[in-house]
Amino acid sequence: MNALIEEASAEILTSLADDIRRHGDLRVTLLHFARNLVSVLMLARGVTLARIVLQDCFASRERAADFFARGPGKGALLLAQILEEAREHGEIDVPDCQIAAGCFIGMTRGNLFMERALLLRPPLSAEEIETHIQTAVDIFLRGVARK
Repeated sequence: MNALIEEASAEILTSLADDIRRHGDLRVTLLHFARNLVSVLMLARGVTLARIVLQDCFASRERAADFFARGPGKGALLLAQILEEAREHGEIDVPDCQIAAGCFIGMTRGNLFMERALLLRPPLSAEEIETHIQTAVDIFLRGVARK
């Protein structure tokens, strides 16, 4: 189980960290983060992994905490650090970057993830994914824009 969690986490976080080193633009970074997150969560492998992990986590509070720390928590922390840097540079105006990171991840994941995990909808097309991601990033950036 830990290997599955580590693999999915590494897939998202490694490419995101690489992208941050190449691009200073917050919008580009958020788009990249969102594409990585959605690609892992929405593909059949991601849906299957999520279902297995969630079922396993209900059996053990310790495994649930470990999963969160290695996956979603780690991603949220990295995103919060990115947002903190953007705030320090005056790019955004947000009182709590950790909360803002959670909000962005929630917007990115949206109901699409639950619909896929429950097998209520077929896989999204590349165009549907891109429209969803662009919309989430644009709404988020308008919300944290400097006043």
